[in-house]
Amino acid sequence: MTRPGLSDERGAEPKSEREAFLVEFNTTILESYGYNMPEYVPVPDDLLEDTERLKPYLRMSYEYVTSLKPKPTTKPKKK
Repeated sequence: MTRPGLSDERGAEPKSEREAFLVEFNTTILESYGYNMPEYVPVPDDLLEDTERLKPYLRMSYEYVTSLKPKPTTKPKKK
């Protein structure tokens, strides 16, 4: 079983690093509800159990997410 995991839309991880992750860990682009989610890759269970190997990827994900501006939760009011 695999779980959703890493996003490639991180300033710290270009698309080439995502591609390298896909090859190194023999995984694919995440599919959810019949749709490909190209910005996400599943993290294999054996990698989830090896936190030292996973740590750099989690750090990149965290750095990217914390760099994003919050999206508004509602549409702007019309004038």
